[in-house]
Amino acid sequence: MKKEYLNKKGILRKPKREDLNDNEYLNLFLENLNSQEEKIVDTQITILGEPINYVRERATRFSSKKKVRFYNAKEQQMKDMRKAISDKMNKEDTALLKSIIPNSIDIKGYTVSLELEFYKSIPKAFSIKDTILAENKIILPESRPDLDNYDKFVCDVLHTIAFDDDSRIVSIKSSKFYSIKPRTNIRIIARKIITKY
Repeated sequence: MKKEYLNKKGILRKPKREDLNDNEYLNLFLENLNSQEEKIVDTQITILGEPINYVRERATRFSSKKKVRFYNAKEQQMKDMRKAISDKMNKEDTALLKSIIPNSIDIKGYTVSLELEFYKSIPKAFSIKDTILAENKIILPESRPDLDNYDKFVCDVLHTIAFDDDSRIVSIKSSKFYSIKPRTNIRIIARKIITKY
């Protein structure tokens, strides 16, 4: 190992900007990087029933005072789903997330990945053949609601349960299918990366 790569204690020094072009140093740095991935939560939850999509807030006017009030038509469904997720989550996972979320602005390297599967009811107009194909994920839903609206609803529900801010989400893998048993499968993976540098 070259002397210029070492600090006064004889240990590999912290990287400098000019090291970005030095492949030898970069390889040494990555080899010696004592990175530890602490997986905080890896939990799977199934919510039975037709998947729910996000809708924009609507505005109504009060006839007497000409004031505008905003409301979300699916606010109650959001509360119900939030409660269902909280009830189904492992108590240890819930406690860990609750202890982190209020302070997570100070936590660097705290990230959340989501894997979402939305299973819509098979249309009644489908033949038995089409129903079998749909149940086996050969025929897929091309109809509305859009997949991103399902994602948005789940992200809004998980806010305050799994993360403090949407910026914590680094990965979303989502799919929509048909099924005889409509449901929403949610997998939450929360991680915190710790390194010595």
